Amino acid sequence: MDQKPNARESSNLSTLVTLTLKESLVLKLIRAKKFNRIEIEMKDGEPGQIYVDEEISAENAKFDDIIRGNPFQTITFTQHDGSLVRIKRRTPIKLD
Repeated sequence: MDQKPNARESSNLSTLVTLTLKESLVLKLIRAKKFNRIEIEMKDGEPGQIYVDEEISAENAKFDDIIRGNPFQTITFTQHDGSLVRIKRRTPIKLD
């Protein structure tokens, strides 16, 4: 049976855990709820590089705006019956 910690237990837990800057960034990306997928490559036991995947609305999407979104990215366009139905962007975030 899962139980949520009460306020006292929560405050005790927060003092026990110290996050590194890299771990903080990973947590911030997760909490943003903007990405469909977050992939973490570990290097020497720590996060080394992160890949974030997001879907971009195909409605009213402007190619120039998508391309300018980030200097390093992989963009995938999916067509169905001649219509653009999905745009996915994969962006690497280097932590070193």
